[in-house]
Amino acid sequence: MLKAEDWPGLEKISALRRLQASGDLRRFSILTANGGLFLDFEPERGSDGSMTGYAFPDMLVELDQLHRQGQREAAHDLFCAHLPLIRFE
Repeated sequence: MLKAEDWPGLEKISALRRLQASGDLRRFSILTANGGLFLDFEPERGSDGSMTGYAFPDMLVELDQLHRQGQREAAHDLFCAHLPLIRFE
């Protein structure tokens, strides 16, 4: 498992997943954090979930479910509604 908190993280997640897809790197879980600032984009890059301390875990669960169900627009809307609080934290 990798907890990805480095910046720029989105590009690094994609690079790791490309290496795994080509067989150059074994598969492992990637969890993200960075205070949740990029939760809206990380699942599309290949993250398996988040491990952030955002104060509303029910939102994190719902966001993950929406992404897994392919409901990208609903996930984006939910994220945008919480973004001021995420940024404030």
